[in-house]
Amino acid sequence: EWNQITASAAFGTNKEEILRGFIRQVRTEYPNDPGAVKVIIEVQDESFQLDRQQRRQSWGTTDVPVTDQQILQEVVGRYSGLSPVPGCGSGQSGIVGENQNGTDIQWLKKRAEENGYELIFREGSVYFRVHATIDTAALGSKLKLRSGMTGDLVVATRETGKIILVPKQFV
Repeated sequence: EWNQITASAAFGTNKEEILRGFIRQVRTEYPNDPGAVKVIIEVQDESFQLDRQQRRQSWGTTDVPVTDQQILQEVVGRYSGLSPVPGCGSGQSGIVGENQNGTDIQWLKKRAEENGYELIFREGSVYFRVHATIDTAALGSKLKLRSGMTGDLVVATRETGKIILVPKQFV
């Protein structure tokens, strides 16, 4: 547990990263049918490392107010392998006396919500920006792959934040 993992899928000669994150739990299931044994690996994206420690901090003072972009830079800067994407939204400015009393991911989600932003972790980059719309028709087979197959393994659940990889023949 807590080991880093990267899941990728190959499309011919192209390889695309699907998820980069951490192993939360590894467990096995041994049903009566020996051919139906499963190894289940629960993983979470890179935001997992921001959800490990409670933090109490006051952001901004009357003399030195801060912006959401400064908050993002400082929070993300605490974690190796992560960096904000250039051109992230600037969010609010003149922040004084905003109190964080929770994990860093809870705090960033709150800041994103207050700005009408999305907060996305992808391939070591942190996106803090206005909600983007996705043309699902243009994604075609990539969309099917992300919600279903990864090579010889199948992603059984994704909506819960858990990814379960099992051989195709058992799904």
